[in-house]
Amino acid sequence: MNKYLIRFNKSHGQPGRGTDAHVWRVFENGVEYLAADVKLNVPSWSEAEGPDWNIACSGFMQIDHGTGTVTIVDKPAEEIKPQRSCDGCTKCCQGHLHGTAHGHSFQSGKPCFFVGDKGCSIYVDRPHNPCKTFKCEWLSGDYLPMWFRPDLSKVIVLKTQDKDGEWLEVCEAGQKMDSSVLSWLLIWAANNKKNVRYQIDGGTNWIKNAV
Repeated sequence: MNKYLIRFNKSHGQPGRGTDAHVWRVFENGVEYLAADVKLNVPSWSEAEGPDWNIACSGFMQIDHGTGTVTIVDKPAEEIKPQRSCDGCTKCCQGHLHGTAHGHSFQSGKPCFFVGDKGCSIYVDRPHNPCKTFKCEWLSGDYLPMWFRPDLSKVIVLKTQDKDGEWLEVCEAGQKMDSSVLSWLLIWAANNKKNVRYQIDGGTNWIKNAV
């Protein structure tokens, strides 16, 4: 069972402190998480920590990444995992990544030859590699919020490996990365000890969190 301290996020919406919706700070055994809503299904009490007063409780945390809701319960449970699909998102085809489809190359600034206003024009006959085998991290994992889908967040997250370890590569997809996207990403990466490389207005930056 874990110890939780919960208090208001006075700096929500500022760089590195989540979006305007992240109004709560939740500390699990001293590790900070930012949340839009907090629900307690366990007994709670008030507890002072320096000048700050906290809602304190013990239990197990569930995170709904789609709504940013943290729920504390008395027994371990799996996180809520909404179903994920591309659902019309074609950011991977629109000239932000690189590859070749049926002899036609696509790359930065050059969309796939077969993508149109209604999506892939050869979806049924699309090549196995890279098209059928490709999954961005939003689609293949469940740790990125639902609003991180590339057509909503305007970023594509990939997982790569090199001599320095595993990295999350975040490329802009159609516009400069929004500060709310970057804030969420950097806080999550720090909490989970993940290395990140990311673009800001086309320039590359990196943070190495893994030991």
